[in-house]
Amino acid sequence: MDKKIIEEIFEKVKKEKTGGALASYIPELKAQNPDDFGVSIVGDNFSYEIGNSRNPFTVQSVSKVVILALALDENTFEEVEDKISFEPSSNPFNSIKDLEIKNANRPLNPFINAGAIATTSLIKGSYNEKFEKIVNLFEKLSGEEINLNEKVFRSEKKTGDRNRALAYYMKSTSILDLDENIEKLLDVYFKTCSLSVNSYILSKIGYVLSNSGFNQSGEKILSSKLVKTLVATMALCGMYDESGKTSIQIGIPSKSGVGGGVLSVVPNKYGIGLYSPLLNEKGSSIKSFEFLKELSGKFDLSIY
Repeated sequence: MDKKIIEEIFEKVKKEKTGGALASYIPELKAQNPDDFGVSIVGDNFSYEIGNSRNPFTVQSVSKVVILALALDENTFEEVEDKISFEPSSNPFNSIKDLEIKNANRPLNPFINAGAIATTSLIKGSYNEKFEKIVNLFEKLSGEEINLNEKVFRSEKKTGDRNRALAYYMKSTSILDLDENIEKLLDVYFKTCSLSVNSYILSKIGYVLSNSGFNQSGEKILSSKLVKTLVATMALCGMYDESGKTSIQIGIPSKSGVGGGVLSVVPNKYGIGLYSPLLNEKGSSIKSFEFLKELSGKFDLSIY
């Protein structure tokens, strides 16, 4: 990719895409700088960063990719699918409606909140061990130290009643075990969403997913079969209830989070990390979406 063209796309999007709003349902996220915008792209013999690519933000729902990776690594696909299906959703990421009227009480996919809570429950070990495994995999995938943002964690925990409702409903329908400690499980989930990352970290995780599970040093982190499942799920479900639009207009498997981060994967080519905290009504970064759309068009990166 021509770095000059990437810079032109970045400056165009930065200037023209000025709308959106900070996430407000987690109060601490309102402290983010609305002007932040950063992009990092990593490939074989290619690395490029622009803007606020090293500014920290909390990973939020982008973490669901790592949670799913652990659940699938420690369980068979059939065991995971028994609790969570892998179908796109037309409802918001925190909706409870589908649990009641569709899909035999199973969350529609691992990337909505109910699905991520259920996949967290499938990670083996104590609640502390679950969280340690998640952090360790983040660090193995990125090659970077990953820390918890305590302020955001406390803010999420205090305002997380919708997620409590989802979890207790799933416990009542046996998607979660009857002996599951919901508060401890949600602490793991809230902490995972509150891990501090940046665009560069996300791009290095994306590179592993673009490279059949190998990192830049040639170390095998994830199996090729697992990577294919993760990337396919990102393509189908990763951008909340606008995943279809993303597939048509961008064609790059991606996972967004309300912290403003987006993790994108161009198979066999690039890992891309983006950050801009101004969100659209679906909960995805407006500038990141537009940047990916322009980038994909210029360099023909759509997988379709």
